[in-house]
Amino acid sequence: KEFRRMNDTEKLATIKDVLKGYQGEIDSLSKRAKYSDNAFLALYKALYEAPDPAKALSAAGSARPRAAQSELEVIKLRKELAEYEQEFKDLKNQEVTIRKLEDQVDDLEEQIEAKVEERVETMKTELEEETNKRVEEVLEREAGLERRLQAANEA
Repeated sequence: KEFRRMNDTEKLATIKDVLKGYQGEIDSLSKRAKYSDNAFLALYKALYEAPDPAKALSAAGSARPRAAQSELEVIKLRKELAEYEQEFKDLKNQEVTIRKLEDQVDDLEEQIEAKVEERVETMKTELEEETNKRVEEVLEREAGLERRLQAANEA
């Protein structure tokens, strides 16, 4: 809201800070997304290369306490995997948000450029009108002085 209340020169001065802030946030989210992707891939590879738990459970059938411990570990890993999947989904949503914010920044830049161009044209027109007015005044004054000079010469 404060940005909208600023005049054009203040907006131009603060847009750099806004862009730096957006870029910093984008960089931070990108790093976080890479880390999450790598962690998810590492976990996935570890789970993919792990032996089939069915064989281990059948071999551990006689040792019931070890089977219960393995089941708890599987549950823990599934929860962790679900958490990673949720974080991965959240990161994808953040990417959409980043794209929307980038589009908003582009729109604001275009609006500011259009307003600056419009203001420049307005000021240019005003200056041309003022210059023409002054030239006319000088010409009228010169004509008046010439008439007075002729009247003085005739007298």
